Amino acid sequence: MSLKEKIGNNFLLDANILVSTILIFSIKWFLIHIYNQDTLLNKILFDYSDLYYFPFILNILELDISPQYLDNYTPNKNIPIPIYSILLHSIFFKIFGLISFFILEFFFLFIFLILIFNILIKCNLNYYFAIFSTLIIFLLPFTLKNIDLFNINLNIISGLFSFRFPRPLVTSCFFFWGIYLAILYYKNDRLNFKNSIYIGICFSLIFASYYYNFVNLILLFAIIFVFKNINDITYLRKNYKNILNSIIFFFNFKYSIFINLFFI
Repeated sequence: MSLKEKIGNNFLLDANILVSTILIFSIKWFLIHIYNQDTLLNKILFDYSDLYYFPFILNILELDISPQYLDNYTPNKNIPIPIYSILLHSIFFKIFGLISFFILEFFFLFIFLILIFNILIKCNLNYYFAIFSTLIIFLLPFTLKNIDLFNINLNIISGLFSFRFPRPLVTSCFFFWGIYLAILYYKNDRLNFKNSIYIGICFSLIFASYYYNFVNLILLFAIIFVFKNINDITYLRKNYKNILNSIIFFFNFKYSIFINLFFI
């Protein structure tokens, strides 16, 4: 099968994206090491910046969703932990310790780049232009964060991607996976069984991690769904089984989240 056929039919894991990931990751941590001679733990803590999420890693490992952080206060409710955006870090921290943060940062950086690349390929961009555009999209949040345009701080696009854990390091990957699935949903005449499962799982991951992205994705799929029904009045009748599959997987994966939210 030719490269063009692979690009057209499959989710492409490209070697150029892998090389780019290695370069970005290596340069970033080399510079941090040069300018910060502190301990490994402090380097990780100050780089990830959003420190409030770190206790959740231990809470999940200890299966404690009602932790007692203060000596003279005993909580009687659960805390709303975004489980799906932290679960992988908890598992890896248990196995690899502090090195797990480096492993997962590299992993999610690669996933983000490969998702953006495949989204652009699905939008019929030239292969090399898609590679270039992927790197530009990655750099945008870092280059525009201190720039104002018409009194609007362009830091608002920082949600596209950054190394802050877990949002948007993890949540952006969930969201752009949803964008990729939305493009497949739009371009295919029928919703197949495999993609219906992926859509349900993706919605659950996003709902339990960052509900603003969940709302955006719901609106996007709703627009595509309406568009398909306008163009084919039999669309719902031909695809209702796999649409139900998506809904079932969505509720199955977020059932535990609803239980936790009920008791917060």
